[in-house]
Amino acid sequence: MASPLASQTKAESQQQGRERAKADKQQIKAQQKAEREAARAKLVEDKQKRKCAQLAQRKKWADEDVRAATVKNLEKARRKSSRVNDQYRAECAA
Repeated sequence: MASPLASQTKAESQQQGRERAKADKQQIKAQQKAEREAARAKLVEDKQKRKCAQLAQRKKWADEDVRAATVKNLEKARRKSSRVNDQYRAECAA
């Protein structure tokens, strides 16, 4: 028959094992959550970069349109260029 001291030590060992497993599980969950958040942040950043690249291209084209505009459509081209430039500055301020 096992002594009371041996069974107590075994119970404590099992309890420590459960606590260690629980702590490990919590650590893994926290790490997975951090990885998901980092991946999401990267997606958001990449989306913003693509959007700014697109707006920069539109800005460039609008500026070219102003330079190539005739007297008849110059004011319309300037207005469009101004609006595109405002949108670029508002959404892609460095």
